[in-house]
Amino acid sequence: MSLLSIYLKNLSRNKRSVFTADFFVADCSEVILQQVFPRNASYDLVSCQFALHYAFESINQARRILSNISSLLRENGVFIATIPNAYEIVRRSNEALNIHAQNSASQSHAEEIRFGNPVYSVTFPATSFSVRKQRNQTNDAIEVTFPLFGAKYNFFLDGVVDCPEFVVYPPLLDKLAADYKLVPIQRPISFAKNFYNTLCSRSSPQNPKDLLKRMEALETWHINHDYSCSNNAEYSHLIDHQNNSHKDGYSFGTLSKSDWEVTSMYSLVAYQKKSNTV
Repeated sequence: MSLLSIYLKNLSRNKRSVFTADFFVADCSEVILQQVFPRNASYDLVSCQFALHYAFESINQARRILSNISSLLRENGVFIATIPNAYEIVRRSNEALNIHAQNSASQSHAEEIRFGNPVYSVTFPATSFSVRKQRNQTNDAIEVTFPLFGAKYNFFLDGVVDCPEFVVYPPLLDKLAADYKLVPIQRPISFAKNFYNTLCSRSSPQNPKDLLKRMEALETWHINHDYSCSNNAEYSHLIDHQNNSHKDGYSFGTLSKSDWEVTSMYSLVAYQKKSNTV
C-alpha cells in the first residue's frame, strides 16, 4: 500500500474530507489580485493570519490589501484576521518608557523602546515614535505616540521570526475597511483571552484537550525533571497545581508564563462584506 493510500485511508477514518487547493504568489498589498486570480473568482471567507499588519507600512499598501479582500468576497462574506494587539503594544511601550525615564540620570530622549521576556522582544527605534509629557494628580509621566502608518518595530520570537512589523490601530482599520464595504462583526479581542474562552465554552462534544494535542500547542513538563530550558518561576502555576492535586510523578501539558504572555500580543478581528450600508 502506498503512503498516499494510507494517508487517504486515515483521512476517511477520521472523517476529514479531502480538498483541492490553488496557490498564487503575489504581494497582496501591492498588486491587484483580480488580475492574478482566475476570472470572476469569489469567496465566502478570506483569512489573513499574522500578515495584515505588514501592509500598514503606508496608507497605499493598507488600502490595496483591503480593496483586494473586498473585491474577492461575495456579499455577506467574512474576513477574519489575527493582528498585533495595538493596545497591549502601546501599554507596554509606555511602561518601558517610564521605567527608562525613572532609571535614567538625564532627561535625554530614549534611543529606543524595548520590552519583552526570554521568549520574545519588541524594539521601536527612535524614528518610529515621539514622546510627550502627561501630567496627572499624582505625578508626571511621559507618554509615547506613534504615527498612524509606518509605526515600525522589530519583533523577535525565539526560533520563529526576527523581522520588522507595523502597528495596526483597530479604529483606523475599521475606518479604512468601511471604505471597502467591510463592516466589523466583532471588536478586537485578545488572542489569549479569545483562545481561553473558546476552550471553556465549546459546544462541541470534542474535548478541548484533544484539539490542543492535535495542534501540538502544549509543552510536556514534569516537576521532577530537570529541563535545561525551564525554571520553576516560569512554571510556578504547574508546581501549585501539582501540590494541590497531591499527585507525584505526573506529566502536564502546559505553556510557560513567557509563552502565554506572547499570545496576549495578538488580537482577532472579523468583518463582513455589506454593500448596502449607510
